[in-house]
Parts: sequence; C-alpha cells; structure tokens
Amino acid sequence: MKHVIYIISILNFFYISAQTEVFHDLSISHELKDGQKWKIDSELEWKHLYGEEGWSRTSIDFFATRELGVISFIGGLKNNYTFDNDIVNFWEIRPWIGVELENKLTKKLILKQELNGEFRNFFLNDDTYDFNFRTKFNVALEYPLVEKEEVEDWILSTEVEWFFLRNEEINERFINSREYSLLISKKIQRHKLLTFGIRLEEYSNNLINESEKAFTFVVEFDL
Repeated sequence: MKHVIYIISILNFFYISAQTEVFHDLSISHELKDGQKWKIDSELEWKHLYGEEGWSRTSIDFFATRELGVISFIGGLKNNYTFDNDIVNFWEIRPWIGVELENKLTKKLILKQELNGEFRNFFLNDDTYDFNFRTKFNVALEYPLVEKEEVEDWILSTEVEWFFLRNEEINERFINSREYSLLISKKIQRHKLLTFGIRLEEYSNNLINESEKAFTFVVEFDL
C-alpha cells in the first residue's frame, strides 16, 4: 500500500509542478504460437491519463511475425476503446503492417529498427466515422546489464519513435510526433519478462491539444 501511495504522489507531482500530461501504460503480452516460420502474439493494454480531463484506453492486439534472418515482416490487427464521461467515446480498429531489422553492433549491443504503417478507423459514439493512415519509425538499442548462466537477466533499452500523419486534425486529443523511452527488463523464470520505465511523449502542434508533452510510466509483462 505504501508503494502505491508513493507512485500516486509522483504522478501528482509531475502533473502539478511541470504542467505536463501524465499517463500510465500497463500491458500484458502472450505468445500464442511459435512455429518454424511464423510466430503469433497477443497483447492487452490499458493506458490512463491522470488529471481533471483524464480518460482511459483499453486495447487488444493480435499480430504475426515472419523472420527471415535479420529481417522480420510483421502485421496485425489492433482494437482500441477510448472512454471517459467528458469526451466522445470511440472505437478504433487498426490493421497494420511493418518490417523490422535487427543488427548486433557488438557482442552485447543490439540495434533494432522497425517501420510500421497503420490504417486507423475511428467509430465515434456520436455515430460519426473518421480514417487516417499513419506511419511510425522506431529505433531501439538493447544492452544486457546482468547475465546468469549465459542468459540475459537484466536488460537496459532506449527507444526513439517518430510518428508521421498527413492530417493532424483527427478525433484524438493527443497526437504524438515523437516518443523517447528508457526501459529496464528483468527475466522472471525462463520465458517471462517484466519491463518498467518512463517515456517522454511530444505532441504535434494542433488545435485539439494545448499541452506539448507528457510523461508516461510504463509497465509491461511478457508471459
């Protein structure tokens, strides 16, 4: 209970003192199939905005990966529901495709690059519909901090992600242009991974949102 109060105090501090938006982003992912050619995964996510105009978004994502050496082709279908009493609630159905490139720069340092295209369909509760196509590019560096019996036990990773939209005036208050993440992962048993960290989000300039940035506290659990 003491730790929960401490975390809430930190969130309120960021919100009041920095006058930036503060979120938490919790997710659980699970591998459904690991074949010789294809891998299928699923992910559940809950993102919440703190403050007077807070809202929540729940997501479920199913995606497949085809590995061909250092290159992987990926694609999936993501469903989002954003809701709160003070906003127009909406569903988003998002088919997406992408390609990922992984290179080992040194014995331990790994560089990952991922380019995705997203077909975003918005169904609002006021019976309106909107669509946009968004691309995003992610660059990540991973480095194992601690290894046990030749297995990476603690992993440090940094990420930068760019978002590109042709039309920024869409039915979202928060339209990201860049994200900067610092994450630490801990192996729990052989096939389970707990990740936690912080993310700085920068918003595109638009008429919907007055804030320019946000801090997001990230917790991910890979089953």
